[in-house]
Amino acid sequence: MSPTAASPNPSASLDKLTYINVGAHGQLTGKLQMTAQDIDMILERIKHATVQKVVLHFHGGLVSEEAGEFTAQRMVPLYQSAGAHPIVFIWETGFLETIEHIFSDIHNTMLFKKILAYAIQQLAKRLNIPTLSRGPGQREDVDVVERQIFSPGGPQRYVVGQFDDQARAGVSALTPENVDTMQEQAQAEIEEQLQAELMEDESLKTILEKEVPRTALLNPDAVAKDKTEASRGILSVAKLAYSISMVVYRTAKRFLSHRDHGFGATVVEETLREFYLADLGAWVWSGMKEAAQEMWNPNNGLSGKQIHGGRYLLEGLARVQKEKPSLAIDLVGHSAGSIAICMMLKTAASSQFAIKIRNLILMAPACTSALLHEEIVKHPERYQLFRMFTMSDEFEKANQLFSIVYDRSLLYLISGILEPDEVDIPIAGMLRFDSGQDPFGSSMLTEVHNFLVETASPQRTVQARTTVTDPTAKPGFRSNAARHQDFNTDADTQDSLVTLIA
Repeated sequence: MSPTAASPNPSASLDKLTYINVGAHGQLTGKLQMTAQDIDMILERIKHATVQKVVLHFHGGLVSEEAGEFTAQRMVPLYQSAGAHPIVFIWETGFLETIEHIFSDIHNTMLFKKILAYAIQQLAKRLNIPTLSRGPGQREDVDVVERQIFSPGGPQRYVVGQFDDQARAGVSALTPENVDTMQEQAQAEIEEQLQAELMEDESLKTILEKEVPRTALLNPDAVAKDKTEASRGILSVAKLAYSISMVVYRTAKRFLSHRDHGFGATVVEETLREFYLADLGAWVWSGMKEAAQEMWNPNNGLSGKQIHGGRYLLEGLARVQKEKPSLAIDLVGHSAGSIAICMMLKTAASSQFAIKIRNLILMAPACTSALLHEEIVKHPERYQLFRMFTMSDEFEKANQLFSIVYDRSLLYLISGILEPDEVDIPIAGMLRFDSGQDPFGSSMLTEVHNFLVETASPQRTVQARTTVTDPTAKPGFRSNAARHQDFNTDADTQDSLVTLIA
């Protein structure tokens, strides 16, 4: 069996010379109990005459420490097969598990199902999306909508084939003025239906009274007059109707500006942003980004477990490479590992560490396009060769993160929900943002587009799956990862890494 096909042994222990483990705040508090002396031993090994190449691998930042260790067990022999000394950064985050649990909890509440059903009812009517039970412009019963969107096919059942064209036609007829009118009309209709449902059926009242106080991350301002009433399950129907109408409004606005992620994904994103996840981006995703940055913080006056593992290794590597100028250093980052790499490059530059990078390789990078532009595109002097492996937008859309309700990939989720400052924020690994045309024609995105696609020589971007996108691709330009999480395990991507590093 070739090295790229080998599978890691979960019970095997890692060689301490092949990983850096950091915990909270990027310090040596990780579960693998690493010390500064362990890093010194790594540096001593790299000084040896037989070591001519070093690879620093950064796994994604949305995985558990155990998953990071598993990645190290897989990647270490791969890089060794290319004749390099591997150092895998294992950083403990586990944020994807947190997101999955929260999303699952929210998805299973009757409140979420009601909110989403009302929003889609209004959007289907106002975007002229017909169904088998009604024509365009007609309102479908909300109970029927709820059954449709929480069955196989999910919200996308409302936009398929000819329906998608009619929905786009409905959006194209909108103007900023009548979008405002749409919000007001939707609010009135939703409030009327909610009042009627409360009078006719005690089940809705029970749902609201019991679920509101215990639903994770529910925004009380979206459902009640104040936090006290929300905690007691006392909802304001007017507030609830207004908040749902804002989901309708913002979804329509995104279609109007071509910043949507597809019908189903966009309405789910806007529902979560309005009702639930006001703080999730700041807490989960910002926390992960802080971890990617803090591992490079200075160690002045620090000792023991307080030491920032990334900074300690970076300073040591700069010293070793100065003594051994022939030492080649390659960086490989998957997903949010790209953020850690950008922060490393920024730290090395600002601290004037004379470290030279040979290959800079990113796989489905989850950093923003702005960060890629600032730390990589604008500074070609920091590395010799850049290559990005990522999915085409067609495959990105097909990489469904959660069953039924959210039918897009992790990068779409980050772009649509987790970055708090901007919805549909450009993410480096998402090729939808690399068109170089409006609405992604800003000077920054144009420079990123030119760097990744137009002026790249040799080719800088490899689109998975190459058996479909580029069947004649040469070694080093192949990837057949079908999902975001597959880039570390895909044999063709691994072979490309070996080709570049060898």
